[in-house]
Amino acid sequence: MRRRLSLSWGFVVLLLSTPALAQLANQTALVGTVTDSAGLVVPGAQVVAVNLGTQSRYEATTSADGTYTIPFVAIGRYDITIALSGFQTFTATGVEVATDQVVRTNAVMRVGGVAESVKVEAAAQVLDTDRATIAERIGERQVENLPIVGRNVWSLASTTPGVLAGLNSDIGLSFRGAGQREIQNSLSLDGINASANLLAATSMRPIADAVEEIQVQTGSTSAEYGSYLGVHINVVTKSGTNDLRGSIFEFFQDDALDARGHFENRANPKNPRRRNQFGGHTGGPVVIPGLYDGRNRTFFMGAYEGVRGEAITSPFASVPTPLMRQGDFSEIRTAIRNPFTGQPFPGNVIPQALLSPVSLRLLNYYPQPNQAATATIAASNFQGPSANTDNVDQVLTRVDQNLGNRVRLNVRYNWHDSFNSNVFNAAIPATAVTQPRVNKNWLFAYTHTLSPRLHNDFRIGYHRIDFDTLNPFAVSGPATAGADLGIAGFDGDVRFNNPGLPSVNVSNFASLAAGGTNWSQFDTTFQTSDVLAYTRGAHNVRAGFDLRRMATGRRAANDPRGLFSFTGDITGYAMADFMLGLPRTVIPPTDQILGHVGGWRNGFFVNDAWQATRNLTLSLGLRYELNSPVRTYEGRASMLAEDFETIIPSSFPAKGFAFTRANNKDIAPRLGATYRLGEKTVLRTGFGIYYNPNQMNSFTFLTNNPPLAAVTTYTSDPANPTLSFEHPTGVVGPAGRPDMISPTRKLPSARKDQWSVDVQRTLGTGTALDVQYVGSNTSHLDRSFFNNTPQPGPGAVDPRRPSQKFRSRRIIQNDLISDYDAISVILRRRMSRGLQADASYTWSRTRDMATHSNGGGATMDNYDIDRDYGPANWDIPHRFVASYIYDLPFVKHSPRPLLKYIVAGWQVSGVTTIQSGAPVNVTLSTDRANIGITGLQRPDLVGPVPSLDCQPNTTSREQINCYDASAFALPAPFTFGNAPRNVLRGPGFVSTDLAMMKSIPLGGTVEFQVRAEIFNAFNKVNFNNPNATFGSQSFGRISSAQNMRQMQLGGKLIF
Repeated sequence: MRRRLSLSWGFVVLLLSTPALAQLANQTALVGTVTDSAGLVVPGAQVVAVNLGTQSRYEATTSADGTYTIPFVAIGRYDITIALSGFQTFTATGVEVATDQVVRTNAVMRVGGVAESVKVEAAAQVLDTDRATIAERIGERQVENLPIVGRNVWSLASTTPGVLAGLNSDIGLSFRGAGQREIQNSLSLDGINASANLLAATSMRPIADAVEEIQVQTGSTSAEYGSYLGVHINVVTKSGTNDLRGSIFEFFQDDALDARGHFENRANPKNPRRRNQFGGHTGGPVVIPGLYDGRNRTFFMGAYEGVRGEAITSPFASVPTPLMRQGDFSEIRTAIRNPFTGQPFPGNVIPQALLSPVSLRLLNYYPQPNQAATATIAASNFQGPSANTDNVDQVLTRVDQNLGNRVRLNVRYNWHDSFNSNVFNAAIPATAVTQPRVNKNWLFAYTHTLSPRLHNDFRIGYHRIDFDTLNPFAVSGPATAGADLGIAGFDGDVRFNNPGLPSVNVSNFASLAAGGTNWSQFDTTFQTSDVLAYTRGAHNVRAGFDLRRMATGRRAANDPRGLFSFTGDITGYAMADFMLGLPRTVIPPTDQILGHVGGWRNGFFVNDAWQATRNLTLSLGLRYELNSPVRTYEGRASMLAEDFETIIPSSFPAKGFAFTRANNKDIAPRLGATYRLGEKTVLRTGFGIYYNPNQMNSFTFLTNNPPLAAVTTYTSDPANPTLSFEHPTGVVGPAGRPDMISPTRKLPSARKDQWSVDVQRTLGTGTALDVQYVGSNTSHLDRSFFNNTPQPGPGAVDPRRPSQKFRSRRIIQNDLISDYDAISVILRRRMSRGLQADASYTWSRTRDMATHSNGGGATMDNYDIDRDYGPANWDIPHRFVASYIYDLPFVKHSPRPLLKYIVAGWQVSGVTTIQSGAPVNVTLSTDRANIGITGLQRPDLVGPVPSLDCQPNTTSREQINCYDASAFALPAPFTFGNAPRNVLRGPGFVSTDLAMMKSIPLGGTVEFQVRAEIFNAFNKVNFNNPNATFGSQSFGRISSAQNMRQMQLGGKLIF
C-alpha cells in the first residue's frame, strides 16, 4: 500500500511541476483559437454558433490571445460563423456537440471583405482535444440501432472500457466501473439522480426511442463531479426541434424464436416465453394554429412504453430425497453422528422417534426430486419450472423554451410503474419474490447568458422510488403458514402481521428462506445545482455547488419471521441436522420498524480551464464535499457509542439523532492537461481525489436494535446441542443477550486517489486510436466487522465472546482498501462510408479485501483483514468489447421498386464481448473454527491451485468435477484454512448480439423499419461459476448458465 500511495503523490508533483500535464473540465462547450494566415492570433472576432435543430444562437468574442469559449451549449449540430472587419467570414458547418463534450473548432481567417466567406464542413470529432476525462459517448445512432436486451439503454454502458454490468438485485441494476464496487457509482437521467439511495442501483428504464445519448465517465473528471468513486452514467433525453419527428414501435419475443435453454430437460416441451414491448414517441415545435407558433422557441417531446412479459425457466435446486425425508441417509457416504451419544446412527438411519414433527411439516414446502439419482444423490436433483412475469408502463415528457438568445428553460418528467413476479426465478415456490414499484423523476433547468463573458446554469430535480418486496404468502396466503408450524415463539407472521415462513437454511440444499421479504421502502433525492462560468482572456473559470437531500424510509429486517440455520456441525450432514430439528443458530422473530433516515450531500467547487498555449489546455480544480451526518427522522433507531458497550441515544423517540460525526476534511483536488501535438495527436493526463459516503442501507436497519426491536442470535454447541425446533432458544429462554448492529461513530468517507494518462491519434477520417492507463488506490471502504466474535477454539461460542453484554455485534467499519490498474487500447470510428465501430481491449487488475457491508462484505478472520486481500469478486483480467453498425451499400439509390423496397436499405449491427472468468472463492459450509459464523471460512490449500477442467455429467446437462477437490483439505479443528480468498477462476464469457434491419420508404420523411435482433447469436453456452463449497456434494458443479440464443422481432413506423 505504501508503494501505491507514494506513486499517487508522485503523480501530483509531476502534474504541478510539468507545464505539459494538467486538464480542462468544461461541460458541453464550443472552444477554439482564431488565427490569420500568418499564424498570428486574431482578437475581437465575433463568433456565432447556431443550433441547426432549434435555431438557438450562442455568441462569443475572441480574447486577446485569439481564443473563444461558449459554455453550456445544448447538444446537437451547429453552424459556427466567425467574422471580423478586414477578414473573410469563416463558417464551419455541421459541428456535432454531445453532452459534456468540449468541441474545438479552430479557424484561419483570410484577408478580405466580410461579405466574402470561407466555408468548411466539420468532420466528426474523434479526439478529446480539450479535457482529460476518461469518458465514452454512446450516441443516438448506437442507442437506436445496436441490439439491446430488453431495450434497456443502461446496459450499453458495459460496452465501454472499464465498465462491467454489476448485480441485478431487488434494488435494481448496477455497474462496476474503474475497479470500484457496484454501490459507488452515479447513475443519472439528464443529470438528476436516477438510482436508489439505499444502494446505488437503478430500476428506471428510460425509453430507448426518447434517448439522445449516454455518457459514461470512469476517471479524471473535473471538480464539478463528486460523491461517487466508480462510473458516472448519464442518460440524456431527446428534446424537440423545429421538425416534427417520432416513431411508433412494437418488439416481440417468443419461445418459438429461441434456442432451448442449455439445462432444459429435452424430454419436456420447450419452456414458454412471450414478451411484448410497445409504445411510441414524438417531438417537435409547440404550434397551436391561430394562437401560438413555437418554432425556434418552444419545443416538446413525449413518449410512452409498455411491457407485457411472461416466461418459465428451469432452475436447479438440491432437495431432500424420499429416503432422507424418512430419516434414512444410507444413500450418502458421510457418517451421520447421533449428537446425543456421539456415535454414528446404525446404517446412517435416524430412528423415526427422533425426527422432528416441525421438520416433517416443513418438508411440504420442498418439492420432490424429479432428476435421476447420481453418485452425489441430492445434488441438483430438482429442476423447475419457475414462472415469472414482467409488466411495465412508463411515460416520459419534456418541454424546452428559448427566451430570446439569452435564456433557455427545460422541464422533464419520467413516470415508471412496474410489477414483477418471481423476480429471481426461484426454484422453490415458497421463496418467490413479487415486486410492485413506482419511479418518479423530474427536472427543471434554467441557463442564462448574463453577458458574453458570464453564463449561469441552474438545475433542480427530484427522484422518488416506492416499492415493496413480497413473498407468496403475503400475495396469496395463507397468512398463518409460519404460526401453523407450531414452533414456540415463532408466530411473527400473526403477531407482526408479516405472512410467511421463518427462514430455514440448510447448507448445500435449497433454502426455505424468504427472510428479505414483506419489506416496504421509499427513497427520495432532492437535488439542486448551480454553475457560474466566467471567461476572461485564456481562462474559463467555473464555480458552483451541487446540493442533494437524500432520504430513505424502509420497514425491513433480515429475518423478521425468525431464522433457523442447519450447517452440518451437529451430525456431520446438514439435512440430517434439519430432520432432527437441531439448528446451529437461531434468531427469533422481530417486528419491522420503519427506519426513516437521511442527510445532505453537498459539493462546492471551482475550476479554472486555462488555454495556456495554443496547444496546451490546463485545468486546476478544487472540490470540497460537506456531507452532513445521516440522521433519523422518526427517532426510532439506536446504535453503540465509541466503547461498543453503551447503547445510544438514551431515550426515544430521538428525532434528529445523528449516527456519526461530521467529516469536514473531504477536500478533492482535480488536475489534468491536454497537449495537442498537431492536428492528429493528443496527450492527456489527469489526477483526482474522490469521496463517497456510506449508502443509506448502513443506517436504515438500526431500527432492529434494542430497546426498540431487539434481535438475539442463539448458537448451539455441536458437542452438546441446546437448540431445537421444540426449544428454539434452548436453556437460555427467550431473554438472551441481544445482537447489535451499529456504524462506528467516526465513519470516514471512502476515498479514491486516481490517476490516468493516455495518447490519442487519428488514423484517418473519423477514426482514432486511444491507448490509456488508469490506476487508483481506494481506502476507508466499509465492511461488517463482527467484533464480538470469539477467537477460534473449543467449547460453546457465547461464553467465549469478548463482551458478555451482547451476542453478535455487527459493526459497520470503514477500514478496507482496494487498488486498480488498467490498460486499454481503444479504436473509435465515427460513421464514415457506412461503417461506425468502437472496439476496446482492456487488461486490468483489481484487488480488495471484501465486498461492501450490505452485500455480505466481511473478512474470514475479523481481526486480521490482510489475509483476505486478493482478487476482487469482479476482477476480470482480460476483456474485449466491440460494437458496430454497418449500412449495407447495395443499390441504395436504385429507381427500381423491387430493389428499392427489398434489397436496398439494410443495416447490420452488433455487440461482441469476450472476457476471462471471474474469481471463485472456495468456502466451507460448517463452522470449522467454532466462532459462530459460517459461510466465510476457507479450507486449506494442500496442492497446486487447480485450473478449471469441467466434465459433462452423464445423467444431466450439468458440468461436474470442474476443480480438483484433492487440492483442498479441511483445516484442523478450531483453525482457519490457509487457502487464499478468490483463489480459483470460473468460465470465461463469449457472446455476440446481432441486429438486422431494413427501412422501407413510404413517402416523404415516413418510413417503416423491420428488424430482427438476435442475442447470443451463435448460441454459445456461457456457464456461470461452479459451486465452490468445499465438502459439499455440489462442489465443482455447474448447474446454471446465461441465456442461449434469443430472438426479438420488431417493427417501427418512423416519421
